[in-house]
Amino acid sequence: TQVVGLSDALARKILKRETLMPTLFYALHNLEKEGIGVTTIYEDNYPAGLHVLKEEPPILYYVGDLSLIDGKMIAIGGRDHQDTSEKQLTTACMQKALIENRTLIIGDRDVDDYMRRYTLSHGGRVVEFVADHMVDIVKKRKRYFNKGTLTIICHRDPYGYYDDEAIKVRDLSLCALASAMFVTASAINSDLY
Repeated sequence: TQVVGLSDALARKILKRETLMPTLFYALHNLEKEGIGVTTIYEDNYPAGLHVLKEEPPILYYVGDLSLIDGKMIAIGGRDHQDTSEKQLTTACMQKALIENRTLIIGDRDVDDYMRRYTLSHGGRVVEFVADHMVDIVKKRKRYFNKGTLTIICHRDPYGYYDDEAIKVRDLSLCALASAMFVTASAINSDLY
């Protein structure tokens, strides 16, 4: 069980799971056919900002260029159903990010959809951290990958669906990766969504 860089306990776990390797390689092959890459906390291209999390996602699935995750990203938070003044504030934040050549990091909510469309249509860059059925989202956004302006990342099975834990990890990851965050509106403890 002597493997360089691994503890004895981890090496033993790997050896016990040796029979799972064909299944793992089959899954990786299927992801590759879908154009989905995989990185882990042990690899150089894993986003450094996530290492600050107490429980960083051990595996990330992605489509696009991971170098868009550059440490100067901004996140803009707001309600999904924004009124006119909230939308104006969100737009002003995005315009400032575009002027400063910052990459926008977003989730996969309605307000994030508006920010993604606005930023990409104005020549900006977006990293979208999704928590729900990544393969479908990738198919919808395919045209942006060739331009190098969009990267989609996910911390769970790219075929998996939404659950509360996935949303929590996504939101914590967004905060960890953003160098600045702007909240344009909040509906905490209200009936507004």
